[in-house]
Amino acid sequence: AIPVFGLVQSIALAPSDCLQLRLLLGFSMALAAFLLVLFAVLCIDLRVQAACLPDSILEEKLQNIVVDGISMPLGFWNIGWDSANVVAAVVRLICVEALGFRINITGSSSDSSLPGLLALAGCTTELGDLRCTENVAANPHHVAVEFWQDYNPVKEAWVQTHHPERFPHSFNLGYVGVEEVFLATTEKQAAYSARGLALQFYTSYDTAWNKARDFFDSYKGIPASSLSKCTDTLAGAKTMGPLVQQFAPDPAGFDPSGAANCPDGHCRFAPSCRSTPDQCIPVLTAGNGWLLLGLMQRAIAFNMPLALATAASWDDYVSLPFAHRCLHYSFQPSMHFLERQSVQVVFPENDEPAEGDKRNKAPTTVLSTLVHQALEMAAPRAYAFLQQARFSSSGVMAMLTDLKGDGRLEDVACQWLLNNTLKWREWLPKDDPTRCLSGQGMVSSSGEFVRVRAEASACAPCVAGFF
Repeated sequence: AIPVFGLVQSIALAPSDCLQLRLLLGFSMALAAFLLVLFAVLCIDLRVQAACLPDSILEEKLQNIVVDGISMPLGFWNIGWDSANVVAAVVRLICVEALGFRINITGSSSDSSLPGLLALAGCTTELGDLRCTENVAANPHHVAVEFWQDYNPVKEAWVQTHHPERFPHSFNLGYVGVEEVFLATTEKQAAYSARGLALQFYTSYDTAWNKARDFFDSYKGIPASSLSKCTDTLAGAKTMGPLVQQFAPDPAGFDPSGAANCPDGHCRFAPSCRSTPDQCIPVLTAGNGWLLLGLMQRAIAFNMPLALATAASWDDYVSLPFAHRCLHYSFQPSMHFLERQSVQVVFPENDEPAEGDKRNKAPTTVLSTLVHQALEMAAPRAYAFLQQARFSSSGVMAMLTDLKGDGRLEDVACQWLLNNTLKWREWLPKDDPTRCLSGQGMVSSSGEFVRVRAEASACAPCVAGFF
């Protein structure tokens, strides 16, 4: 059984089963022709009704939500990286099979969670111009799972300031996001076995005391075609020099415009290995140079011999660390480097760093579920569930491990539900008729409003002028 959000199921026969069925069809050419077509379809993709939970709500009993008189499915904006996908799959299954809502995936984004916030708020960004003109009542987007807060603080603040009535409600998902530098367990163990060197701590890279470079490959072994030019990344920004040197002076490391000096066009060499680049440890990041500002400041401040480079593509980013012994940027939770058993390099902590000071350990990021404001009234049971849903980092990583092992997204989500029934059942709203929504008040059996829950039997809309 392969559940797909409790609505459909794909059944595929194994190749050996298909072959045996074909061999058994020789007794009748006419019948064989008919059955071969039938089984060919079965071997490709036959969709039938199915469910994950044994007590799943039947499909014909699923309901839409109603927002300002408009009936529509509960809409999920899909934030498209692996951890968001698998957690959202669990959330959707619960919404369908345990709460009985009809759902729809209404949009997606893969490189940022900000579009999810904008979609729920009825806003768009066109040609860099942030606009909020969408009809809020007719907005089909209601839920976005795993929003990374404060990654676009200017736009987030603009929406919250100018359109507070649109800004989605945010509920803590229970686990956090991390962006940092990582190394493979094999390098960590090799250094400790040979010299007692703990490469998971930044002090082990100080060239005044240690030679950590011996446990990494040369940057020259990485094909230049797999790396972005510095001028195409944040390293080439004219603001990089002033930002870095505010906390880590390195005049020789930047040209007069402020851009980083990259002698080979691709790598920025730290002062401690600049005169002998072969002694630099390659560090790979991605995107437009994620974490580059902090990496430059750290390399200067902590005397680390780093050759900083940005992968030319996503495929290069996720493959190069497997082909070369290097340090690499990563965000967690993710499954890109599970086989490397990557270990985070620990930097000093500073609870109150000055603005722009990126030398210290990167702070964790609150991950949350965004919920359309109207959902509190339109679907109070879904709203209450989303408010309570909490996942653990270890649980999310376990699902990602299963997903990496050729598991299907829906299978992994279903298995998590079956293995954690007591946990997620606690997230479901309790059937208490006196738990009133905004705009409602408790009433007695005679319909009179009361202030004490023990005297209440239900909820009723508040009289105009009261709340």
